[in-house]
Amino acid sequence: MEALSKMAAPATEKIRQLQKMVQDIRKNDGSLLDKLRRLKNKPLPNLPAKDYKGETSLQLKLQFHMNAVSSKHLSKHLTRL
Repeated sequence: MEALSKMAAPATEKIRQLQKMVQDIRKNDGSLLDKLRRLKNKPLPNLPAKDYKGETSLQLKLQFHMNAVSSKHLSKHLTRL
């Protein structure tokens, strides 16, 4: 009986390591998927109702969104430095 438990111990430990690796991968994949879902489902911001010369509200929303994206992109790179 003791010999059997000595033989099974390394296999049991390897199985536990594999289970932990799978759990870590699932945990990380979930967070990445959540981030992607949030980016996809994020609505465009509403602009105040003002009279802008020659620009439609759609153009302004697009410009505002692009500025927000570029500032996030810039801050992401600055934090790496």
